[in-house]
Amino acid sequence: TALPIFSCGACLRTLEGHEELVRCIRFDSKRIVSGAYDGTIKVWDLKAALDPRSPSSSLCVRTLVEHSGRVFRLQFDDFQIVSSSHDDTILIWDFLNAPDTDGGQMEQTRPVVKSADIDTDDVADDQSMID
Repeated sequence: TALPIFSCGACLRTLEGHEELVRCIRFDSKRIVSGAYDGTIKVWDLKAALDPRSPSSSLCVRTLVEHSGRVFRLQFDDFQIVSSSHDDTILIWDFLNAPDTDGGQMEQTRPVVKSADIDTDDVADDQSMID
């Protein structure tokens, strides 16, 4: 499933990599974080995505794989990503100390904390997950 980037009504770049529907995204000035029904979370380099000279292979800098169900919500800051899934878990990912990747290769990373048996229907809106 593709994730298009728009500016003034024109699509600047399509980010491809998820195998199923992209359910949630968050972004800041440096990156886009997306979660999908394929159970993965991808971290994209926003600055590279906005540069038409950047090869598509360099845009996804990290793939987070642990959820066994659809990723429904996520939030992040400079230190961590928090995600919730249909598999009844909330995962906290170490964003600050995750290994860097070379040449835009996708790095699979495991969460630092896993909380099981959480009813994701009770999880509040995305903005309140970390606040």
